[in-house]
Amino acid sequence: MQVKHGKKNYNFSIATSVLFMFCLPAIVSAQSFTTKQDTSIKSVLTLNEDGKIFVAVETPPAPVDGMQAFYNFLGKKIHYPAADKKYNIQGRVIAQFVIEKDGSLSDIRIIHSPSNTLSDETTRVLNLSPKWSPGIQGGKPVRVQYTIPVNYSLGDDDLSFVELTKFLNNPANYPDAIKTNRSPDLIVMETTIAKNHISTVRINKGITDELNRAITNLVMSYNDEVKARNGNYTFIFKFGNDTIDTHLLDQYVGAGDVTAMITVSVAKK
Repeated sequence: MQVKHGKKNYNFSIATSVLFMFCLPAIVSAQSFTTKQDTSIKSVLTLNEDGKIFVAVETPPAPVDGMQAFYNFLGKKIHYPAADKKYNIQGRVIAQFVIEKDGSLSDIRIIHSPSNTLSDETTRVLNLSPKWSPGIQGGKPVRVQYTIPVNYSLGDDDLSFVELTKFLNNPANYPDAIKTNRSPDLIVMETTIAKNHISTVRINKGITDELNRAITNLVMSYNDEVKARNGNYTFIFKFGNDTIDTHLLDQYVGAGDVTAMITVSVAKK
């Protein structure tokens, strides 16, 4: 799903899974999706006879006006948070909720998210959702648990860091000091690009001297042309899968000094 804002396109990919997995590959109007039934899933989370929650039912719940209407609703209501646009934070938010017997959504939880602001936006929009037709089991409406991954992507920008990002995301380029790091933390680095090459590097927020040097050497070792205009840029190297608190980033990145931001997630062994 793609939402346009000004001159940029902000992409949202939504898939839902309970009895079915829906894949939404297109802009706002989903042209096709696939369904797959999992007959091995049984009812779970029994609170009491009235509060039993199912993850698979005979007749799955569905939006009253159909899935297309639900996709349109999400595309209209979701707004890419300003902080995440500023820091170029992208990725998958996994939300879980219960569709009640009356079709309302309850117990909305974020299982995983790249940032707190993406979590908040996903929760906000799901709280606004129109009622669904409830799931049916044994001829009666029942509570059903849903899990929805929502992929946030900023899409293409005027600046192209495609090759540099590929280089920074390739584990083969990382020394052992980085690969073996176990700190769930960030390194915030300011760089200067002059004549389409990285000329200077400064660590605004580090972890250890060893890691700081390793990251600095890695970035400075990139000798290919950087297809971006001259100026100051900030890279965020994220270790682990912890959610980024975008409010805390402001103390490390001055808004007036940043012309672009690349968020790089370092995969740990």
